[in-house]
Amino acid sequence: MMRPLSWAALLLALSLALTASVPFSAALQASDFTDCESCVEHGWGWSWLREKCGGYLNTNCDPNSAEALDEEEEEDFSIPEPQQQQQQPPPPQPQDISIPDPAPIPEEPVEWRNTEETTRLWQLANAGDLRNLANWVYHQPSIVHLRSEDGRGALFWAYEYAKWDMVDFLLERGADPEARDANGMKPEEMTPPGLKRPQ
Repeated sequence: MMRPLSWAALLLALSLALTASVPFSAALQASDFTDCESCVEHGWGWSWLREKCGGYLNTNCDPNSAEALDEEEEEDFSIPEPQQQQQQPPPPQPQDISIPDPAPIPEEPVEWRNTEETTRLWQLANAGDLRNLANWVYHQPSIVHLRSEDGRGALFWAYEYAKWDMVDFLLERGADPEARDANGMKPEEMTPPGLKRPQ
């Protein structure tokens, strides 16, 4: 009875079978051939310009053939260089943000009334949401002068809620520090009692 072959024995047998099937000519170098016929016969290409065997495209052994001369190429099977891609335009650069000039203090008195805008200003001041307030002011600079029916506006509320960064921003953007509300109070006088602004 025959024993089954182990994996190692099977691999060894397979490798020997493959080695035996490879012709001896595969081990020959291109430089071993000095004529076109034997060069091409063993799988190489022939250069008529260099009169040598190697990694050339030409397999035509007729030196008078135009095809034989047209197919000449450099020896070596080097990796072809990648084709140059079309140059892409540079990515767009962020545009400079244009910050408008501060809103000038109006020459005519501003109408005092409760609106969606004054309500929104109060909400932003109460929450200390400088980011959204600044975004709005940069798009509509004159909102720093809006006043509700009690005469108060964003600067009054920023003082009232001690939002010092908002106070500074509104003053920079043109809010009037001398404005007075219905009770005759200035924005700074809205600061909670006993609370001093940090220097």
